Amino acid sequence: FIFGLIIGSVPAILDRRSFAGGRYSELERRLKEYLQHKKVPTALQGRILQFFEYRYPERRSFDGHKIIQDLPLSMQKALVVHVYDSLISACGMLHRCSYGTLGEICLMLRKVFVAEGDLISKEGTAPVGLYFIKHGQVLLSRGWEVECALGPGAVFGQNVAVGHAGLTSDSSHLMHTATALEPAELCVLLQSDFEDVVAARPDFVPTYDHENWVVYKQDILRRRDVRLGLAKQKQVMAALVKLRQGIRELSE
Repeated sequence: FIFGLIIGSVPAILDRRSFAGGRYSELERRLKEYLQHKKVPTALQGRILQFFEYRYPERRSFDGHKIIQDLPLSMQKALVVHVYDSLISACGMLHRCSYGTLGEICLMLRKVFVAEGDLISKEGTAPVGLYFIKHGQVLLSRGWEVECALGPGAVFGQNVAVGHAGLTSDSSHLMHTATALEPAELCVLLQSDFEDVVAARPDFVPTYDHENWVVYKQDILRRRDVRLGLAKQKQVMAALVKLRQGIRELSE
């Protein structure tokens, strides 16, 4: 029975693999047709096709987001933790997280593919989120000075994540510019999700500067309160409490 079940499953598995491969072939064909139709220069065509091959190294195209969405939440978390296993293993910041926290973070991650020379984030601008490098190399610079090159498992995009040197508790503007040194696959935890995870998961500590984490966390939570309108609510509630106290004093 088991042998028959396995043999019976093979055609379905092959069909799914053929379908994924067929989707890739169709994407590649349409891309080439588009480039030729627009008379794109040969050198640029080569760069685009090379990046396309980097984007789909297994020559297959899956709608992973749709597959995950159709599963129960517990299975979603188990699947994404498995899918991002290499990233989790390479990233020291994630080693301290519980399984539940990892599942929550991985479900929020969004894949970003960048080409060599692409500007990912710019010094002095508001952060988009926390970036994890899955594949490739990213250069961090400050002003005209090169700070360091980051590889798989490294994290950037938030001031608290970049290390000790020049670190401040202010998270409103980035201290570094990030540029892709080569084609890279990144995973980004968007700013609102980043703030929510910091607020809800005490085992998520996105810095190696543990000594000052309390100060950094307070700044991140203040920004979250402003985003959610909680800061204004707290001000109103504090004013009401003060007013009540004043009324009691007058009535005594």
